[in-house]
Amino acid sequence: ITFKASSSYGSDYYAVINNCNVYLANVDSMRNSQGTEKYFYKEICAAKCFRAWAYLELLKNYGKVPFVTDPVLSSDAAEDIVANEGSFADMQTILDFCIEDLKEYAFMNKNQELRQNYGNQDYNSSLYSNYFLPVRVVLAELYLWRGSYTGNKSDYINAARMYHDYLAFPTEERSVNSSYRTQWGDEEFQSYSI
Repeated sequence: ITFKASSSYGSDYYAVINNCNVYLANVDSMRNSQGTEKYFYKEICAAKCFRAWAYLELLKNYGKVPFVTDPVLSSDAAEDIVANEGSFADMQTILDFCIEDLKEYAFMNKNQELRQNYGNQDYNSSLYSNYFLPVRVVLAELYLWRGSYTGNKSDYINAARMYHDYLAFPTEERSVNSSYRTQWGDEEFQSYSI
């Protein structure tokens, strides 16, 4: 179910958001694989990243938009949300939610790939794992936009920290296209490779 294209809001973005909401509402987030590691941990992170990205794009275009985190399962429900001013939220409210929703993923699983890795499976010679958004880059963008909205300098510092960690710890998050990336070669940051 998507928001009607005739509304003044991006129905394609809401299709992404609603698909993420449906997944997050139905995934077995407590299922363990081996030991205590959560089986769908990385997939949940990916869904939250795509939802945050879609909301950020909507906010950049429209400012105040309908904010939903539960699945919308009928066109009538979608129309009610668009018609109800109470369902709208501003940039700070939505970005606060998205940042809190993603923060845990930026600091966990050190020395492990933070995004999914489905082995050697690929499509047109591109690994499936390269189709996912890096959580630290999404968080950096969220912090930057919230800082520009509120003027809070700590948001700029957090954005710089997220960008730094993404670039400085390449074993934790690969870039989207592994053929074109910058990687620090050592802890002293005296060399790099492209």
